[in-house]
Amino acid sequence: MKYQKGGVRKMENSNNVKDYLTFSAFSSLRKDTEGIWIRHKRENGYRPLWKFLKAKNTDWAIQLDAYGARLPHGPVYIYYTKDDKGKYTEPRILIVADADYHIQYVLGLGLHKSIESSMALIALEKIQSFPGNKKIKRIAYDIALLAELEYKVNNDIELTKNELRFLYEIDSKIESFYHIDDPKIAELKAKRNVKKDLAYVFDCKEENIGTNITDFDTNKIIYYYGSLIWEKDFVPDTFKDLKRIIGSAYFPNLINADGLNNLQYIGNYAFFVSLKSAKGLNSLKYIGEDANFSSLTSAEGLENLQNIVGEAGFSSLPKAQGLNNLRNIGEHAGFSNLISAKGLDSLQNIGGIAYFSKLITSEGLENLQHIRGYADFGSLTNAEGLYNLKYIGRRFDFRSLTSTKGLENINADYKDLDMIERKQYEE
Repeated sequence: MKYQKGGVRKMENSNNVKDYLTFSAFSSLRKDTEGIWIRHKRENGYRPLWKFLKAKNTDWAIQLDAYGARLPHGPVYIYYTKDDKGKYTEPRILIVADADYHIQYVLGLGLHKSIESSMALIALEKIQSFPGNKKIKRIAYDIALLAELEYKVNNDIELTKNELRFLYEIDSKIESFYHIDDPKIAELKAKRNVKKDLAYVFDCKEENIGTNITDFDTNKIIYYYGSLIWEKDFVPDTFKDLKRIIGSAYFPNLINADGLNNLQYIGNYAFFVSLKSAKGLNSLKYIGEDANFSSLTSAEGLENLQNIVGEAGFSSLPKAQGLNNLRNIGEHAGFSNLISAKGLDSLQNIGGIAYFSKLITSEGLENLQHIRGYADFGSLTNAEGLYNLKYIGRRFDFRSLTSTKGLENINADYKDLDMIERKQYEE
């Protein structure tokens, strides 16, 4: 398939990025975007391709060294643009899949092997054609959206509210293939007036936006941008109007959360490692990364918490009462001292390891459906409350069970969590 400059096909919307999909052609960014995709088979090994990529100084050969030999022999797709002689020999995008055509990684020629801005939409279109890979497709969307914003900012084109929400990662983090923040994010924000942008997004005054801890001394701060670090063991009265922290919340010595009653949203990490009581966090709904409540002995006060995108650290919690609206834990669920799950009635998904090693009864977990990682239920004597559990991604420990009643549906209809059917995929 050959890609010409200009002409952008309409992309299918996905998740919470649907409002941002207003693509324009990237032909004005670089002249050499026209190219072709070539499928390289790996049934006979990957060394010839490795030598070719090394000769091209792409730095991709290192990635193939690290992962190529271990992957089941699936296809490699490379997007080539023209060389000086007009032949399609210049590699610009690399997509490596396994034998089931599940994408393993995507590389470009940008910083840290990132996708070049001019290649973003081309990569997105190709990734869209693969089966499954929901997370990979989300990353590709974010890369293409960021490229669009880069074009707009560099050409003094006004950004919409939704585009600003995306750039400042207000609703979710901008994803990357490389587990690092795309440097373009910081570059673009450095060209902006943060307080002006966020005041426009939240329909408030610039004086209601905080970017430094000293802003609380003189203004009514409702939205704080950046990591809010507070090392004292109490909450000052100046925090009483705070609704959002668009960054991480570091309260390492806080024992009592009274004074944070209006806080609804923490964009990144929530570090409340010394907190004994959650009363005062009664408005908190969302934590965008790991939540560390390792000293918490009662979850009362967290009744509105719905989503923890990262790990849930509740290692001292004996009872789950107070977590009644928690629906999703994106990574590991750390409930290693929990003896009663009553209160986790809404929990549906655990994206990593499920630590419930002291739980004796499954009552309270009736809505749990997916555990992506290892499931530790070593003390469980009755699994009847797990009748909706359909998937466990790795090993599991149910050593104390005398009956498998309640576990009948586990992995019955799943090949993997995205329910990707094995099929041959050819271009």
